[in-house]
Amino acid sequence: MAEPAFNLHDTVEYRWSGSGPFIGEARVIEIFRDGRYRLERLDGTAFPIEGSIFREEQLRLRAPVTRSA
Repeated sequence: MAEPAFNLHDTVEYRWSGSGPFIGEARVIEIFRDGRYRLERLDGTAFPIEGSIFREEQLRLRAPVTRSA
């Protein structure tokens, strides 16, 4: 089994399909053996249980926030 691309508690951006736009931010709360991830939204709105599982191609690490001086 390959190492997961994301770790527990990583903050990621998600999209509904493998090629659509990234539409929100979430935290990884569970990693499945088959390469899927269960997410928890950061905006406070809960995913439906079936809608909280994403594949790797639907996710990317959130870009770090840079602050200007």
